[in-house]
Amino acid sequence: MELDFNRDWLLMKEDGSSCHVNLPHDAMIHEQRSFSNRNGDKTGFFPGGKYVYKKEFSLDSRSSDEQIIIHFNGVYGRTKLLLNGQNVGNHLYGYTPFDVDITDASVDGQNVLEVIVDNTLVPNTRWYSGSGIYRMVTLIRRDRTHIDDVRINTVCINPPTIHVSCNMKNANVIIIDADGKIVAEGPLGDLVIENANLWSSKTPYLYTCQISTESEYVEKKFGIRELKWSSEKGLTINGQVEKLRGGCIHHDNGVIGACAFKDAEYRKVRILKEAGYNAIRSSHNPCSESLLDACDEFGMYVLDEAFDGWYMPKNHHDYSRVFWDEYKSDLSTMVERDYNHPSVIIYSIGNEVSEVGTEEGIKLASEMTEFVRKLDGSRPVTCGINIMLTVWAKQGMGIYRDEAEYVAEPLPELDYVEEKKSGSAFFNALAQKLGSLMSTQTKTKKAGVVVDGIAGSFDVLGLNYGQCRYDMELKNHPERILLGTETYIGDLAYNWSRVMSSNVLIGDFCWTAMDYIGEAGIGAWQYEANKEMPLLAGSGAIDILGNADAQNGFQKVVWGLEDIYIGVRPVNMSSQKVLKKAWRFTDAIPSWNWPGYEGEKAHVEVYSNGSYVKLELNGKTLGKKRVKGYRTDFVCKYDKGTLTAISYDLLGKELARTVLSSGHGISELSVKAEKKNMKANGQDLNYIILESIDEAGIWCPAEEKELTVSIEGPAVIQGIGTAKPYSNRSFTDNAQKTYQGRCQIVIRSLYEPGEVTIHIKTADGMDKTVRMDVM
Repeated sequence: MELDFNRDWLLMKEDGSSCHVNLPHDAMIHEQRSFSNRNGDKTGFFPGGKYVYKKEFSLDSRSSDEQIIIHFNGVYGRTKLLLNGQNVGNHLYGYTPFDVDITDASVDGQNVLEVIVDNTLVPNTRWYSGSGIYRMVTLIRRDRTHIDDVRINTVCINPPTIHVSCNMKNANVIIIDADGKIVAEGPLGDLVIENANLWSSKTPYLYTCQISTESEYVEKKFGIRELKWSSEKGLTINGQVEKLRGGCIHHDNGVIGACAFKDAEYRKVRILKEAGYNAIRSSHNPCSESLLDACDEFGMYVLDEAFDGWYMPKNHHDYSRVFWDEYKSDLSTMVERDYNHPSVIIYSIGNEVSEVGTEEGIKLASEMTEFVRKLDGSRPVTCGINIMLTVWAKQGMGIYRDEAEYVAEPLPELDYVEEKKSGSAFFNALAQKLGSLMSTQTKTKKAGVVVDGIAGSFDVLGLNYGQCRYDMELKNHPERILLGTETYIGDLAYNWSRVMSSNVLIGDFCWTAMDYIGEAGIGAWQYEANKEMPLLAGSGAIDILGNADAQNGFQKVVWGLEDIYIGVRPVNMSSQKVLKKAWRFTDAIPSWNWPGYEGEKAHVEVYSNGSYVKLELNGKTLGKKRVKGYRTDFVCKYDKGTLTAISYDLLGKELARTVLSSGHGISELSVKAEKKNMKANGQDLNYIILESIDEAGIWCPAEEKELTVSIEGPAVIQGIGTAKPYSNRSFTDNAQKTYQGRCQIVIRSLYEPGEVTIHIKTADGMDKTVRMDVM
């Protein structure tokens, strides 16, 4: 029996303050950002902290044959658990789930559990981590001898045959389809499912496997799919060659921080699927199980990644401090949890690990790969190799020097000084300065030595920013399977041409699909008027609210999902100087609605799979240009009306056209809730979308409004904010200012039914009300 264990915890902080919270809970998002905190831009200037989560609960009717487990899906910070004052467990890696057996320490009646989460040893990550119990918790009561280690594997698809195993040899199996019909049953072992629906990204059909004994019962969702990989055919799913239209994502969920609500994870995957992605990379750590469930249901392939680093540190308190003691346990946890998820098609054991340029590192890579294969031989193993980072590391460049480079004294307020960059951060800093020149260095002899040394350790050679080696690898090493594990979106035209021309290159994962907190400002273009604190990376093709920009439009055209797309750089910023960043090739958005900026310079980008593009404004031709790399650029003066882009082939035949239109009249704030009602379970989220629109209903990105939000009824504001990458605003502050005309409010239900009312008031006198029932 599994029970929700998320309700009513007492949170106590080091300063003596306390409050009651429901889980999941991200303590970091509530902290005060400051230039002086030691995390710096890594976490968006949020500090670490130490927190104690305390819960009182009652146990009764315990039998001697019963085992009581508390299952944590994820806690960020070094974690110690006390039950009734007795130490019952510890956990170090913030991204892997873990169980705590409280059978012997618990008593009949009232019990007190304390979860001590220490995230004060910072920096320990290169992005926003969150702090505390940020994923859900479950109390499990079961027999000491119970069903465990359930594995469901596709034996073949003709005829469709699965193999079911677990630790109980006398268990019975029933397979139920999506309509609730029994389609197979029998003892453990092979079961044939007649006329089975196969799982893939295009057809994500799920079955339910029920396993039972006389006293135990377990259910598992699964998909029937055949996964194969070879240098002849590349990656195949159910016998069909599959190309991965991939995007990297971090684990945070925008304005609600690191909290891994099921609704938030499902919403993220749905948005990514609608944006054209068929694969995501869980960079650079195991994701939540809710996200994997969503990928199973929506049909999203997953590159399941374990670590950002091994034993060589990238910053002072990262995973390298515990690597040798913990890595096998954390790898096992990831693989064993994710085995039955059909969406998981590749395991990655690391990201940009400099160790792979050394003999010790190559040996370790082979050992780790073999370790994963023994846990699960049904999926290939890779690693994101940054060739140049590895070459430099062999020469002693970009290596973390530990104490010598660690600033011991507090940093002065508003005078941010960062540790000397190393590892991936070192590469990022140089890439920002050198741009595309960085990638050309992957063609050198030294780079070739690195690649040849490590390639044999993996089933798939994953390359970060290594596209300049593609042609060399395809020619000289046709036996190697390649994958672009991390690439610039601006390089997609070249990368995708190679992916589609060779089965050996199985896909491309851009940095990044969805924007995220931390690595602040790495991709965000900074206009001179914005002096606020960096908050977001600013590199996503989709912002943290879920809105796609021109980068995603470019991807869809290159992938062949759309024929033509218009993007316009913000006309209200055209007169300002801008600092561009390597991890964003454009800041254009799909809007031609800039009232008040008539006559200002407008930079228009048109993406097309044609040979020529003509741009018209209100029927007047602004120019006709040859398409290069799916892109054409135009500069004109903004005027209201209709902007039309038309693509042509070499013979002048029209292939496609698209338009952007300006609106008219006075703007207002549109308020829309994604759900009509909510469940009174303490976990339901409702996203309230605020957007400035004019009388024609057209988005007004130049409009910015100060607003305040209040709420009444059995729900709380879980987070509120915008996608502004440089911002001093807090996601926990009910006073906000829209950015590019938009703001998002995330509402969380409580455990009681009733009516919820949200009031939104703007500084210019608008007053909006949203009502919904919590049932």
